[in-house]
Amino acid sequence: MERCERLTTFDLDELFQQVDDTGLHVVLLLDEFERVTENKNFGPDFYYGLRSLMIRHKVALVTSSRLELIELCHSEAVKSSPFFNIFANVNLRLFSDADWQLMVSRSLAGTGVQFTGQEMEQVRDLAGLHPYFLQAACCMLYESHRQGLSEAARQESLTEAFRSQAIPHIMSYWDSSGDNEKIVLTAAALLEQTAARTREFSLPDLQKVFARSEPWVERLSKRGLMMARGDRYCLLSSVFGPWILRQIAAELSEEKSYQEWLAHNGLAERFTGKHAALRDILPKVGTRYRQLIITWASDPQTFSAMVGLLRDILSLAH
Repeated sequence: MERCERLTTFDLDELFQQVDDTGLHVVLLLDEFERVTENKNFGPDFYYGLRSLMIRHKVALVTSSRLELIELCHSEAVKSSPFFNIFANVNLRLFSDADWQLMVSRSLAGTGVQFTGQEMEQVRDLAGLHPYFLQAACCMLYESHRQGLSEAARQESLTEAFRSQAIPHIMSYWDSSGDNEKIVLTAAALLEQTAARTREFSLPDLQKVFARSEPWVERLSKRGLMMARGDRYCLLSSVFGPWILRQIAAELSEEKSYQEWLAHNGLAERFTGKHAALRDILPKVGTRYRQLIITWASDPQTFSAMVGLLRDILSLAH
C-alpha cells in the first residue's frame, strides 16, 4: 500500500472495510471524552466522520466522562451534530452498602489482613459509596496494615493520604458544576456543619435555604456527589464539605480589597433594605464566589435563612 502523508476519511473507510472482511469487530474505548469534546480542534467534520465509520462498519465506541456527552460540547455546531444521537447513556451509580462490603471481603480474602469495624466506618465516611474513592481508601488502609502500623496510626495515615488523593478529584467535580449545583453543594456543606457527626440533612432542610434545590439534588445524586440515606442526604465524602467552605471563605487580603471589588462591579449602592445583610457576609466570602452568593441571595423565599446559616459558619472560619 502506498504511503500517504495525510490520512483521510476515505483511507479510514477502506481500512475498516478490510477489517470487516475478516469478520472482526472493533471497539474503541475512550476515557475522559470531555478532553475531546472541549477541544476546538475537533469540529463537526470530525464527529460526522466518526459517526459514518460506526454506521457503515463493525465499529463500536464506548466513551466515559463525568457529564453526559451533550453537556460537554464546546460549540452549538458540535452539540447539534447527529453523532451524539447514536449513544445510549449509562450512569455508573454509587455502590450499595452490600456492594462495597462484598468488595472488601473478597479483596482481603487470603491476605491475612482484616479491617476493623471502626476502620470500615472511617472508610465509609471518607469515601462514601463512590467506587473509585472506596478502592483508593481501602488500598491505603491495606498498605498501612502491611506496614504494621498501630490502629491509631492507620487511622491518621488513611485520613491524610485520602485527603491528598481525593481533593484534586473534588476540585474537578466542583469546576464542572453549574452555579445552581454549586449553591446546593455549598448549602449542603453548611448544613453538614450544623449536623455535627451524622452529616445528614433532609430535602426540606435544603429547601429552607435554597427553594429550588430539588432538581439539583437529583442531578447531584445522579453524578454521585450527593448520597441518599433513606429520606436524608449527605455529601459524597466528609472531605468534600470542609473543602467547599475553605473555598468560600475569604483570605484576609480579599477582605481588605472588598470595597475595591464593590466599586469595580458597580455594587456599592445595591445592598439596601433586606439585602443590607449581605454587607456583613460578602467581605468574608472569597472574591471568586461573591457573585455565586449574590445569585443565591436572589431567592426571596429563602434569603433570611440562607443569610443566617452562612453568617454563622463564616464567623467560625474567621
